[in-house]
Amino acid sequence: MAASPGRGKTALLRAIAGLWRRGDGRIALPDGATLMFVPPQPYLPAGTLADVLAWPQPAAAFTEPAMIEALTAVGSPELSSRLREASAWAGVLSPGEQQRLQFARVLLHRPGWVFLDESTSALDELSEVSLYRLLHRALPATTIVSIGHRSTLRALHDVEWRLGEPPSARRYLEPDHADGRELPA
Repeated sequence: MAASPGRGKTALLRAIAGLWRRGDGRIALPDGATLMFVPPQPYLPAGTLADVLAWPQPAAAFTEPAMIEALTAVGSPELSSRLREASAWAGVLSPGEQQRLQFARVLLHRPGWVFLDESTSALDELSEVSLYRLLHRALPATTIVSIGHRSTLRALHDVEWRLGEPPSARRYLEPDHADGRELPA
């Protein structure tokens, strides 16, 4: 999803989540759709790292091996040994580690739809590409909707929605080379 700053990208995601009540209109979602919203700054509740990773579910909803597999997949295997450690994680983990943790959450929860709002802004572009490709591989049935300012995101999606433009302005992109260049594997 693309638009100039201030055009309502995040407001639209908030409306889809039921958090934005201004305006009028209708948002229709598929019956039984499971949604997950991933903001640029994640919510990290107090508790063990397993609690943080499983949120909003209890840590017991997932096995420790599944959590370790998710952390390893997102490039944070070093956190696996800290799953039972309690801390105020927002002050312990770097912004990039927090964003990787959110992607591990997505892998665990396996939503039908995931909305990523600047969810890789603290990571370098190669890490961003790696995490998006991971989601595509691990969750092939999940619809991924992204908001971001990096041009590299265009190559990781099939469709670009430009807010404030007519539906005819929608662009269908070819994954991995929408801008004519190949991305590194």
